[in-house]
Amino acid sequence: MQRLFSTIRKQVISRWKLVLPLCFLLILLLGSGVYALSQSDSTQNTVTEEDAGYDEDVVVYPLEEGDGDDEQSDETEDEEQDDEAQVVTPPTTPQPETNSSGLVSLLVLVNKHSAISPLGYSPSNLTAPNVTKRSGAVIDARASGALESMFTDASNAGLSLMLSNAFRSYSTQQGLYNNYVARDGQTAADTYSARPGHSEHQTGLAADIIVPSGTCSLEACFGDLPEGKWLAENSYKYGFIIRYTKTNKSEAGYTYEPWHIRYIGVSDATSYYQSGASSLESYLGKPAAPDYL
Repeated sequence: MQRLFSTIRKQVISRWKLVLPLCFLLILLLGSGVYALSQSDSTQNTVTEEDAGYDEDVVVYPLEEGDGDDEQSDETEDEEQDDEAQVVTPPTTPQPETNSSGLVSLLVLVNKHSAISPLGYSPSNLTAPNVTKRSGAVIDARASGALESMFTDASNAGLSLMLSNAFRSYSTQQGLYNNYVARDGQTAADTYSARPGHSEHQTGLAADIIVPSGTCSLEACFGDLPEGKWLAENSYKYGFIIRYTKTNKSEAGYTYEPWHIRYIGVSDATSYYQSGASSLESYLGKPAAPDYL
């Protein structure tokens, strides 16, 4: 019997030596699994909090008036306003009228108070009249026939007229005006040259007349030539007026230009002449425009 118990004890001890390491290994594995699971939960909670925007180190205060997006918007608006302030916006009253073809009215008023609109306006019916002219001179077709008739009648009267220029684009006027300002200063330039957008030439209805010899070309003395006197006395018969006279600078805004004629149509030009109107401004019942607003 004693021998039997001894044998059994040896077998149990032997088996226990085998089972004990396995149990210990199992306990280690279970412990590692529990630890990994707890770390996973902790990490998941941390990510969730960050995604939610939580930060224990950040203190959020209520926005005061003018803070945040409103302030940024105000700054943007101020920058836009500053940019706009650097651009000279022409006055908008009165504005040129256009017909169904997109052409300005024959009575459109363009002066120091009223800019042509749009600023890039160019007549769609520009044509080169069949008269003695400088190369490239074109005019609104509505005035072309009248100009040709006037030149023909002047020639029959023994006079020689020449078209210096008529339509002038915004960019061309800008270049001319800037050159005059650079040469004489803006105050002086404004007395004889229109700022871009304010020139009648851009309408295509204005023309500068000279004599082929070049005598008194674009000068006040042109008015003393036989051609200048004939133009002043007869241009209305063909729908033209002398736009800038010796006496209407306080209304029209420019020094005397006996060579500068403006087409408004025969009917209105005749009424203008017969009424003794001092300027197109007064004829149309519009305010005088001696200076820019």
